[in-house]
Amino acid sequence: MLIQKKTAFLLLLCMLQFSLAFSQDVSNRYFIESGRKYEKIPFVFSGNQIILELKLNGSKPLKFILDSGVKTPIMLDVPQFDTIRINDYKRISVQGLGQGDGIAALIAYNNTINIGSHIVNNNQTVIVLLEDIFHLSNKLGHDINGIIGFDIFRDFIVEINYDKRYLKLWDPKRYKYSKSKKYVTKPLSFKRGKPYVYLDVEMEKGKFVPVKLLVDTGGSDALWLFAESHEDISHPEKYIPDFLGSGLSGDIYGKRSRVAGLHIGELKLKDVTVSYPDSSSVSFVMVHKERNGSIGGGALNRFKVIIDYTNKKISFKKGNLFKRPFHYNMCGIELKMPFPDMPIYEVSEVRKGSPAAEMGVVKGDMLKEVNYKNTSSMSFPEIMSKFRTRDGETIRLILDRNGEEIKVKLKLKKAI
Repeated sequence: MLIQKKTAFLLLLCMLQFSLAFSQDVSNRYFIESGRKYEKIPFVFSGNQIILELKLNGSKPLKFILDSGVKTPIMLDVPQFDTIRINDYKRISVQGLGQGDGIAALIAYNNTINIGSHIVNNNQTVIVLLEDIFHLSNKLGHDINGIIGFDIFRDFIVEINYDKRYLKLWDPKRYKYSKSKKYVTKPLSFKRGKPYVYLDVEMEKGKFVPVKLLVDTGGSDALWLFAESHEDISHPEKYIPDFLGSGLSGDIYGKRSRVAGLHIGELKLKDVTVSYPDSSSVSFVMVHKERNGSIGGGALNRFKVIIDYTNKKISFKKGNLFKRPFHYNMCGIELKMPFPDMPIYEVSEVRKGSPAAEMGVVKGDMLKEVNYKNTSSMSFPEIMSKFRTRDGETIRLILDRNGEEIKVKLKLKKAI
């Protein structure tokens, strides 16, 4: 099968596969070239998500999010005017987080994926979504072609250096653990190929709740908790209703609040933002009834993290951002970029009751200026950082609404 993206359609044809001579020949595994201890892979960090490059069946470099919560690699989108070949496919329906039915997809077998210069899998299964329901490219401001997770974590010890923006994918037989006491190591358990860790959440000062959390490198929030999954976890009294993201089965909404702390051994993250997704959005994953939530990139990026499936453990060491306060969007505006890498910003969500909603900002408005600066010269992270500044900060916006210029002056307020 050949996937060709021109402007708005997919063309299905046939597949050509190639292979390389590597150190071992076992099906459906990733291998590092014989004699190497590790492969160092740079990544882009955007929206609290790791974006790395790989090649699928000899393609040009594709950008995939590294998501430990994903079992099988998912192809979301194909670069404009590019051609991607995949092999042996059949039609399926996939389902995950979100409100709605599953979506149509293809499952393709016997594909080759290359990561860096020295890592390959010659028998990779890939799921190809027939509709890009995530629209991650528009939301992150980068072309995002897919998501990959379990297969990489299964075959390597994965060292994530968030401060310096690189991964080291280690041959498990060659990795030697540091004897530094600065690391805190916790055991991992697995369910359907997904990693879980037991940590302690401080719901209020002095009240600790042991929780089983999915280790989710692809989650942008710091912490998710499932209300009623534990007798001491309930919906918070102080919260804001919010859009939490998109899953395979639709949009995810819930409540955003804070907990006093997240404890990883003797390491404590203070005043952590936490999301409580609506039960209807997570009913599909609650078949694993012992799970209490997730720890995502918003918390993990405060550490150097070593994820070791082989020995079933995860290690944490303080990073440069360990003491950075946990911020959230006080403005209430979510943005998307209709054309990734082109600085055009459209309002995609407005939180009810937020300063933006109170001042009349609506979905579909085009954002032209922030604090007298034209957004054509601003990056996506730069704009979003303006929405997460101090309580009481005043922000001035100029919006375009169907050709009409709208000036808005709003005051940020801390709701949680």
